[in-house]
Amino acid sequence: MQMEMQMPTKKDEHKNSSQRDLILKHMTDRGPITPIDALHLYGCLRLAARIFELRRDGHKIAMETVTSPSSKVHWARYWLE
Repeated sequence: MQMEMQMPTKKDEHKNSSQRDLILKHMTDRGPITPIDALHLYGCLRLAARIFELRRDGHKIAMETVTSPSSKVHWARYWLE
């Protein structure tokens, strides 16, 4: 069974735009954000994609990779510079 790739729709772009706005507001008002924060707070499964779009729009966003002290799990943390 083959899955077909679908082109993004205007609805998808609006959703992405809304998520970008929420993520930018989060970083402005609350500070750093992680993928788990973005998922739980804003339903955003692709934080890195939204960060890419915000950077493309001219926002200066820093990132660090965080590693759990108790395991080899790591994730990104983003904040406004």
